[in-house]
Amino acid sequence: MSDTEDLIDKYGRGKLTGITMYLDTDVEDAIKRVNRLLTGITGGAEKAISAAAKRASTSTVAYSAKAINKEYLIKSADFKHYTEIRNNITSFPGGTELSIRYRGHRVPLIRFDYRIGTDGLLSARVKRSSTRTAFRNAFVATMPNRHVGIYERTGKLRTEKEIEDGMLKEEIKQFWGPSVPQMVKANDEVKDDIVKHFSHEFQKRTEVEINRLLTGLGGKR
Repeated sequence: MSDTEDLIDKYGRGKLTGITMYLDTDVEDAIKRVNRLLTGITGGAEKAISAAAKRASTSTVAYSAKAINKEYLIKSADFKHYTEIRNNITSFPGGTELSIRYRGHRVPLIRFDYRIGTDGLLSARVKRSSTRTAFRNAFVATMPNRHVGIYERTGKLRTEKEIEDGMLKEEIKQFWGPSVPQMVKANDEVKDDIVKHFSHEFQKRTEVEINRLLTGLGGKR
């Protein structure tokens, strides 16, 4: 069985999946530095951490698409369309914890790399390292809602009511690839790369926010 066959699913996109990544000690050190330097400014540390996290998250959205694209054949526009990314700041006695969370449905297989040969046979791959997998009974179709996908006939007929409601006479199922959270979770290198980028951007932004607050540009003492 190829990597593509392991990753596809023709029985529906399934529930939302998610993955939470807790950030490294460099982020913890940056947070401690913010708290130490801004201790004399009311609410200063909270403002600086929140602002830095938001800026770092915005940068990480674009970077994540590039990092995942190194392994998976998914376009940046599809990455953004099918994925929700949020950062979470949790304060507790003695510290603050920062995490980023990816959430999303499985991505339609047609959004990855597919082709139809001269013999009419459809083949696809999800990962750059995968060999192309042939789907003998698959075809590309546009549904009444104008969604284009890769489908397979199941041999099961619709009920009379379903047909009256405008559904096709024969039931078909769409092929789906993995969700973005599944792609991130399955690749430690991608996950580490994203965490390092967020960490770097967060540290850089905390320095900017510290300077703004200490020079009186972002708050009052």
